[in-house]
Amino acid sequence: MNVGTYIHAKLFNSTTAATELAKQDPKKNFAFASHLITAKNTSNDEALSKALAAFDLVRIPKGDLKQIISIARDTQDDSPPATKGPAQLLKTYVNHKDAMDEVKVLKQKKNKYDSLSTEVIKAYDQYLLAQAKKVRG
Repeated sequence: MNVGTYIHAKLFNSTTAATELAKQDPKKNFAFASHLITAKNTSNDEALSKALAAFDLVRIPKGDLKQIISIARDTQDDSPPATKGPAQLLKTYVNHKDAMDEVKVLKQKKNKYDSLSTEVIKAYDQYLLAQAKKVRG
């Protein structure tokens, strides 16, 4: 066992390191890895739910989006006069982008935890199959 991996898993609660430990010694590290991944995934799910709710609150209204596109392209169209100034539109856009980025990061974490869970389960399954073969002799 790599001491660095052990330290990362136990001291820093690294799910990736915990998965590596579980793959190296499933009998000894399966419970730790699965509990750590489950806890982080649960926490991430709660954060993702809140981020999605926040994202819904900062959606860019269609009229504002047209004005932002018009400003970005430096064109004027036949739309009604702007009800918001460029600074207000910029704030709306930045809030929307920040919320969208947070949702994206949390979805990536969710995918990571799903992948790590699969790896831990496969490692433990292989361990159980090996034990069954030993018993059958």
